[in-house]
Amino acid sequence: MRYIPILENEGNLPEEWKNKSDELLDELVAEENCEKRKLLIEKHKKHWGKLSDWLRGISHNKCWYTEAPIDADYPEVDHYRPKKESLDKDGKKIHDGYWWLAYEWTNYRLSKPVPNRKKGAYFPLRRNDRAAICPDDPINDELPLLLDPILQGDCLLMSFTEEGKPIPADDSEAWDKQRVEYSIERYKLDYDPLNQQRKTVWITAISLINEYSKHKKEANRTGSAAANKLADDKLKQVMKMLRKDSPYSMAAVASLHSTGVPAIQRLVMAAAQQ
Repeated sequence: MRYIPILENEGNLPEEWKNKSDELLDELVAEENCEKRKLLIEKHKKHWGKLSDWLRGISHNKCWYTEAPIDADYPEVDHYRPKKESLDKDGKKIHDGYWWLAYEWTNYRLSKPVPNRKKGAYFPLRRNDRAAICPDDPINDELPLLLDPILQGDCLLMSFTEEGKPIPADDSEAWDKQRVEYSIERYKLDYDPLNQQRKTVWITAISLINEYSKHKKEANRTGSAAANKLADDKLKQVMKMLRKDSPYSMAAVASLHSTGVPAIQRLVMAAAQQ
């Protein structure tokens, strides 16, 4: 999971889409019957799908939860806070959903089908009794169990093993560890095809950085311009894997952090600024 700067892209949001969202929200607010509100949401479900290309652009055509490339897939627009009902960890209903966020662009997360459908309406909180149940309630008082890719701090809580499996970061405290483990389960991030792709990224990144180190040492020892060129070529390939537009880039980040070499860790930090 890599940070998605959705809030920084508000200026690129289609104005016509925003105006239509306001109209649809007014309809929902005017309808006091819960079941009828759900029918209205279902009636206009194509509206958030119209924003999928805009959401794709923000994440460089990657799933926001898995970093898997979307390619020819039809992505799904997930409502981070579920729109029709909200369920706790055991599948018990907390409330009738965050219906007032059905057409709120900041509540959308572009997803491959598997994470979106596995997540469904699950949205447990640290304290479910603090859930917002109407537009006037402050959602900022909630502490969601699910990690959110639009929060930088959340994205730092997850790491990966050399086998490509998602795990809590080494320094995770109990609550953060619980959040990561639940997110792995609910977004199905431990899906074997994903693990295999991340494992390949890990192996490739380590191999490239080892090649870079070998050629750089030779260039420093002998003054060889050819060796220096080879080192530079390997470094460019590593930097490309770390870029935000590269699939599974956070697995590459984790692989290089695992080396414990300060120079390589500085390289990761530099790449994060790209």
